[in-house]
Amino acid sequence: MKQFFAVMAAAMITLSASAQLPDGSIAPDFTATDIDGVEHNLYDLLDEGYQVILDFSATWCGPCWSYHEAGTLEDLYEMYGPDGTNEIRVFYIESDDTTTDADLNGTGGNTQGDWVTGTTYPIIDNASNIFDSYSNTYYPTIYTVCPSRILSESGQASIAGHTEVFQSNACAAASLPNDAALVGYTGETVACGDSPITLSVNLMNQGLDNLTSCTITAYDGTTAVGSTDWSGSLETYAIEDVVVTTTALDGSTDFDFTITSSDDNADNNSATSGMVNVSAQTTNNIRFTLLTDAYPGEISWGVYNENGNAVEEVNGYADQGAEFIYDMNLPFGCYVFRIADAFGDGLHASWYNGTGPDGSFSLDAMDGNNVDQNLITYASPDEYALIEFPFEVTSLSSVNGCTDSEACNYWEGASEDDGSCEYESCAGCMEEGACNFNPGASIADESCDYSCFGCLDPGAWNYAPEATIDDGSCLFFVPTCEFEGSESWLGLETGLFAGLDTLTFEFGVLDCGSLVIILPMVMEEPGTGSLFAVRGWNDLSWAGLPQGME
Repeated sequence: MKQFFAVMAAAMITLSASAQLPDGSIAPDFTATDIDGVEHNLYDLLDEGYQVILDFSATWCGPCWSYHEAGTLEDLYEMYGPDGTNEIRVFYIESDDTTTDADLNGTGGNTQGDWVTGTTYPIIDNASNIFDSYSNTYYPTIYTVCPSRILSESGQASIAGHTEVFQSNACAAASLPNDAALVGYTGETVACGDSPITLSVNLMNQGLDNLTSCTITAYDGTTAVGSTDWSGSLETYAIEDVVVTTTALDGSTDFDFTITSSDDNADNNSATSGMVNVSAQTTNNIRFTLLTDAYPGEISWGVYNENGNAVEEVNGYADQGAEFIYDMNLPFGCYVFRIADAFGDGLHASWYNGTGPDGSFSLDAMDGNNVDQNLITYASPDEYALIEFPFEVTSLSSVNGCTDSEACNYWEGASEDDGSCEYESCAGCMEEGACNFNPGASIADESCDYSCFGCLDPGAWNYAPEATIDDGSCLFFVPTCEFEGSESWLGLETGLFAGLDTLTFEFGVLDCGSLVIILPMVMEEPGTGSLFAVRGWNDLSWAGLPQGME
């Protein structure tokens, strides 16, 4: 796990570059119990008409502590909370589950101070699940959530700044009978070729009466591209995803949406799609080049066709600072390239460990062995959690390379052989269960070695001292048929194994047709109790054997 180094002078500590919930998003609901054992539900509080301020922080976060020490939220809660005008609720949400109760109280080793003493509003601990549900990317993240469920990032504002947000008309509780509102674009964001895309928006009822109908129109600039007459039944603050129209694109476009039917409040009748893009057009031979950073296990990427199937996909690497090149010969069609970083910092390792190595990648269209078109390039210090790049194969190019499928460097995308085939460097053991498994091998040879696997427990009867990897095969002796012939019988004391005995010795009968005799090496003379050593047993005989035994 990456360890954070100090960034005490910064205004916030960045965790990732993934897009967190933008202003105007619907706040996810949650139910959580605070450190005093009181349960809170966000939507219940919103339904009661409160504006709710959420302070996502961590005990070790310097900027979080500075804002906490300033007392802004404490003063705000005193003025506008239950003991003031009773307009708002405030929550401190400790979102790093690796911190402890001692850290929260200022006595642990991973804290800036005592977060509990003097805090009059509820504290929710171990809340990384809530942090993640909001797609948060840094500490502190401070939201104001309105009764409509719509949030805005109020941030480390002053008392006046927070008040301006939660007392604004846009954040007021429902008060008008008929108030339809558009609260975000939900349609497609990429068009491939001539394929039409679907334009849709979230419709919310911000009125007191059930919303039963409205008309929504989509515009490209001032030109209407389609509309829909919606009908249904939405209760107050209920939301429905409404398809407005489908349309083809000539180029990247920013669509606007408007409720064109009349209602009691026109201020919330608009929404925008943001830029809807047309995928890049390129040739069929695509090369992806990756240089891993110091945390290669966090890297995953893939190229997917229009059906969502992976053309090429890799999840995690083992080597730091290593270069990997992948060549793909793609049929005509639409594709999307995705690359993700599990931690959210992209390939910018030096941000966290101070030394790197940092990584990079590029996606290129090739003509022969030369780059014909760069599609996307990344290099530190940019950070990301997920990057998506859509493209469309519309033309063919020739590529020289090794065309022999038996060669180590065979490339199915090559159209002409250039004499570069290699046959020895890729041979090796390809059995993953072997001691010398070579993940880089593409041609199997006979070198696989399994001698390193075995039982490593000296107490097991099949203990293998030469083994270095335990394979779970350890067997521990029990007097059953499975161990017939095992020398482990010699280590047993003379004893009763099946409930049968004689005057001079005891034996056990097994269910596999064999008789196990355990003969003592020291005997006690009947009557006198004298002990004498037994030098050997000869001419043994017995009677009354069970049927099937000899």
